[in-house]
Amino acid sequence: MKKFSILCFCLFVLIWAVGCQKNEPSAPAPADTATATATVTPVDTSTATVAGTNTPVHSATPTLTETSTCTITETASITATSTDTMIVTPTVTPLTMEFRYLSLPTTSYSNTKDSLIFSQTMDQNDNYGAYQNTIVSTSRRILIKFGIDGAGLIPVGSVIAGAELRFLRYSTQCSPSPCPADGIDVIGYRISADWTEGTGNDGNGVLCTGDCVTWNQRTTVAWAAAGGDFAEAVTPQYQLLSGGSSYHYYEISAAMVQSWLDSPATNYGIMIKTIPTEPDTNMSVWYYTKNYSSATWRPLLTVYYYAP
Repeated sequence: MKKFSILCFCLFVLIWAVGCQKNEPSAPAPADTATATATVTPVDTSTATVAGTNTPVHSATPTLTETSTCTITETASITATSTDTMIVTPTVTPLTMEFRYLSLPTTSYSNTKDSLIFSQTMDQNDNYGAYQNTIVSTSRRILIKFGIDGAGLIPVGSVIAGAELRFLRYSTQCSPSPCPADGIDVIGYRISADWTEGTGNDGNGVLCTGDCVTWNQRTTVAWAAAGGDFAEAVTPQYQLLSGGSSYHYYEISAAMVQSWLDSPATNYGIMIKTIPTEPDTNMSVWYYTKNYSSATWRPLLTVYYYAP
């Protein structure tokens, strides 16, 4: 009975509370609160999103711009400078001067001499200084000298680039015939002592009785060794084959010709002879000398040089 009384009391309170709620006017506050909450939430979210978007835009832009411009500009500048430097050197061309007795560079040029010396016993003291032919063979050697210094010639202080000696061969003789198929090999050497050309003018040589060059003597005194005093080779080795009239060219070292210009007192010319290992042979090559009547057929020295 007691429990039933409590239950009735609770029901009465609940009915009274509901009745009071229905009789009170509606309050706007709960509606306003719901509206305000709905409105604020999307605004705040949108603002946060925009701020987040701005951050990557500002960090990516400066990284890409400045680097490539500097690299391209500097490379092009270096390449152009290097090309200009390399073009300058090959444009320099050496000057040329030719020397030939009473012909070049002028008709008054006479600072040259030539002769031959002969090893055969009967000819060892003969001179060929004025003969119009000179001969190279295993028993004959050519001596020739050109002076390249002096007024109107190559200026002192010039740098020699190269030189070339040209002979006109007019005959090859082989006795007995035939000539060897491989010809003879010859080289030019620097003559290391002075010598006197002489005036012998005979194909068989003229006995030297004074100041003239022979196999045994260079002036009025003897060579240090019979056959002439000579030092290092100053031309390449050349193979001379049998044949008729033709030009033969001997390239002379630039250092040799430079010494002729710098120290003319020690310019004794060059000796053209067969190589030491050349077997004794019957072949001889005949050239015209400075004494030949036609100037264009005389020995010609061409010098290439850079003026100071």
